[in-house]
Amino acid sequence: FLTTGYIGRHNRWDASPGPRFRHLNWSHIREMAGDGIWFGSNGVNHTFLTRQSDSAARYEIEASKKQLEDAIGQPVRFFSYPYGDYDARIVNFVREAGYEAAFSLRPELLEAGGIGGRASVYALPRIAIYLLDNMRAFKAKVGYLRNGSLPYTQKLKNRLINRCAYASMLVKG
Repeated sequence: FLTTGYIGRHNRWDASPGPRFRHLNWSHIREMAGDGIWFGSNGVNHTFLTRQSDSAARYEIEASKKQLEDAIGQPVRFFSYPYGDYDARIVNFVREAGYEAAFSLRPELLEAGGIGGRASVYALPRIAIYLLDNMRAFKAKVGYLRNGSLPYTQKLKNRLINRCAYASMLVKG
């Protein structure tokens, strides 16, 4: 999931004390798309969409899709809500923009029957993988390790990191 306003630039949206990494540039993205990688959108500026006006939220959702499609010459079918932040209004904008599905940041595995019978293609779980995750953590997150406390611990860690993202909003005002 690409944040088009940060293509080729460093991440500046988090109030993180850790290292910042440069995002892929357009040349890398086009090369990867040509090799069969599918890209989705994460908006233009990685903002909390529920706190944006209708026009600003629509811009984030629609402009990023158009920028990506124009650059890679392929349809962009999926959206990931920045910070996992969405509500019914934002889901409606994503649907209207032509995305086929959207992803939240709920650290859950999608079961065959959905999530508690309430699964929506516009609120699918997305499991975040972080720099600090090792192979054991990765296996727990993707469901390979189901016994013991590790899967639960990974869910807790993901929720904590996601909640800390809200600190960025407070720090930035």
